[in-house]
Amino acid sequence: MKRRMLKKSWVGPLTVAGFGLVAVSGVLMLFHAHRTLPGLKSMHEWMGLLFTVAAALHLALNWRAFLGYFRGGLHAWGIAAAVLVLGAGMMALGAAKGPGPHGGPGPGPAMSGEMGGGPQVAAGAQHRRGRVTPQ
Repeated sequence: MKRRMLKKSWVGPLTVAGFGLVAVSGVLMLFHAHRTLPGLKSMHEWMGLLFTVAAALHLALNWRAFLGYFRGGLHAWGIAAAVLVLGAGMMALGAAKGPGPHGGPGPGPAMSGEMGGGPQVAAGAQHRRGRVTPQ
């Protein structure tokens, strides 16, 4: 029953389709298209979850073949180590950039006036963001 449900004939194409959608929506979000396409960010997040499930199923179905990559020599271990080092480096660089659209969490509630900073703090935050409203 398990093998009938997890067929390579549909798990592989599902993985490829999930990757395609997540990749395209990720590139669109990189260029800030999610500001003009309202559902893009939500679709990207949900498709990312579905892609992760499909990739896990694909890996489970091809586990022996996957392990075969690591038996042949050190090249697969080198690639795995390089992916881990690059991923950690990208995360560290993103955190080091500080608050903003591509690094750190961005302005929190104190900057938006939600924590009782008063109208002066909120107005200052709006001015720094380029949204000055006439009073």
